[in-house]
Amino acid sequence: MAWISLAPAKGLALVSRVEVALEPVGVRDSRRFYLIGAEGRTANGKRVGSLRQVEPDWDDQAGTLALRFPAGSVVAGEVALGEPVVTDFSGRPARGRLVLGPWSRARVRLGDPLTPE
Repeated sequence: MAWISLAPAKGLALVSRVEVALEPVGVRDSRRFYLIGAEGRTANGKRVGSLRQVEPDWDDQAGTLALRFPAGSVVAGEVALGEPVVTDFSGRPARGRLVLGPWSRARVRLGDPLTPE
C-alpha cells in the first residue's frame, strides 16, 4: 500500500497519510472528532456537502486541531474538552465531549461559502 486516507473529523476532507497506527477498532485518530448540527445530530458531508472542503489537521502529540477553510483562513488551537454530550449518530446514541475553543464559532450555512466567523 502506498498511502491511506483518514478523517480526523468525520464529514470533513480526508487526509492522506503514508503511515498510520492500526488498532483493533480501526485507524487511530480517524473520526476522532465529529460535528454536531443544531438539531443534535451529527453533521456530515452527505447532508452538507461543502463540509468536505474543510481540511482538518489533528496533531495528537501537541493536542492541537486546525481547520483550514477553502478561502485559506484557518481556525486552530489546543483542544480542551468540555461537558459530556450524547449525539444521534446515524440512529444510535454516541457519547462524546464538547470541544472548547474557536471551532464552535466556525459556522457553515447551506448555500453560503465556508468561512469561520
